[in-house]
Amino acid sequence: MTRKLILLLMVFSIFLLVALTACQQSETESPHQGAETPQESEAPPETDVPEGADASKENEENQQSTDSDSKDRYEKLDINPKVSVRENIDYARIDKPSADFELEDINGNKVKLSDYRGQIVFLNFWGTWCPPCRAEMPHMEAIHQEYAEKGVVMLGVSSTALELRSGTDAEKAKKQVKDYVDNEGYTFTFALDPDNKVLFDYEDIFPTGGIVPVTYMIDREGIVRYIRPGAFQGEEQLEAFIASLDG
Repeated sequence: MTRKLILLLMVFSIFLLVALTACQQSETESPHQGAETPQESEAPPETDVPEGADASKENEENQQSTDSDSKDRYEKLDINPKVSVRENIDYARIDKPSADFELEDINGNKVKLSDYRGQIVFLNFWGTWCPPCRAEMPHMEAIHQEYAEKGVVMLGVSSTALELRSGTDAEKAKKQVKDYVDNEGYTFTFALDPDNKVLFDYEDIFPTGGIVPVTYMIDREGIVRYIRPGAFQGEEQLEAFIASLDG
């Protein structure tokens, strides 16, 4: 009896083992019912790079590098002003970005304001017929001789409408300006504004009604910091403005 019981148990164990093995193989070969078969991941869509984008980025990086080099080219000026300049008396504060432009000077050379980034610029609108304009020119020339190599720019702009007092003959205006500058022997830059666009752009920054002389003072970052309607009173006043702009 005992032997028969043991034999039955052994047969039952073998049958159970075979059944379990078959179930495990069935689960391994087929996924769980209802499970989704993973889909092959899609490759990200290709992005078209606009033609010239790499060159544009390179140009931008080069321009930033150029601006940085220009700013580092000139050291801070060591000026101890002998006179003071007072806001709302000697100048008005503006603190607005300058309007870039490209003109020709009286000798046909290109003059672009942004090329002076990193320098202090005195942007002076004037006319040959204007006594205060003529009176301040020697002081501006002296500052040019002293500070041009140290990052200070005197830049006269002659707009046709100002030079001819509402006239429109740009060639006539150019001749008058060139004759005057050559006769006086001034060596700083005089740019011509034949269609008055630069004049109008700066009138938009700070309206003056077209009076002359008027000077927009631009710092090394290209910001119009001050405006002075009327002539400068001498080299010492100009040096005081330089010290303030360089502070």
